[in-house]
Amino acid sequence: MSSDDHSHSHSHEHTSSLAHGHSHSHNHGRQFIDPTGRIPTVDTQGLTQAERSRIHFDNFAKVHADKFVEGRRFIAKIIQDRLDWIGIDFTKPVRVLDYACGTGVVSHSLAPYVTPTSQFIGVDVSETMGADQYNITSTAFGFAPEFMKAYKGTLLEPADPNPTEFSGPEFFNFDIVACSMSLHHFDDPTYAMQQLAKRARPDGGVVIMIDNTKALAHTEIHKMYQQATGRGAHTAMGYAEEEMKEYYEGAGAVAEFEYVVLEGGPEIDMGGHKWHMQVFISKGKRGE
Repeated sequence: MSSDDHSHSHSHEHTSSLAHGHSHSHNHGRQFIDPTGRIPTVDTQGLTQAERSRIHFDNFAKVHADKFVEGRRFIAKIIQDRLDWIGIDFTKPVRVLDYACGTGVVSHSLAPYVTPTSQFIGVDVSETMGADQYNITSTAFGFAPEFMKAYKGTLLEPADPNPTEFSGPEFFNFDIVACSMSLHHFDDPTYAMQQLAKRARPDGGVVIMIDNTKALAHTEIHKMYQQATGRGAHTAMGYAEEEMKEYYEGAGAVAEFEYVVLEGGPEIDMGGHKWHMQVFISKGKRGE
């Protein structure tokens, strides 16, 4: 790394964040829509994918913050254990698009290992669980907006494939485009991968996806969860290697494709149903 001082300056703060999970939301007085922690039922028929996701996460923020602390720790470890595997030179300035960024687990996990002149941009359709919380947490870590900032919006609406608010050069040519635990919320994974891959740097930008495998337990939890939440937020609950490779191929980002199933996923309690997360991480590089 080109800046040892930079990497160490954030490492302890980062570990503290993972250990305390949702502390920032309470410390900063965030008022969530559902403070009771119950999963709300929402009628989302006729809404776009972006609208369904926004409603889901704005309502689900308190539940998500409390339930998935261990999941966020697990995702952070996945990323930090695989810096070499990602295939990017972290001794040079790196630009990262953290899509469906949530509170910023991907960005905050990579931040200790990049140079001070690197840049992280988060995009999320939700304010409560996404852009606002990402920015609050990043500021608490001491990251300046020039280094790390999130925006509310979507890149995946078919009716607006080139949104004006994300048309500037700062929203293209990323060295890494990452999307963690969100693909199963998207209506059309093929379209989503195409939209995200075109934001990667041509001839080498890496597209990273982290999500559930297509395990039987995930399928059963998916059915239960859809019934509990009004069947609005999830479109799938996991993906096999063959599916992911097809998505990468369709996005022109299949070079050096890999799909790795990760062991040791945490146990999650969903409405009294306990299950172990079985997660994969995949990557592919964009062509010319």
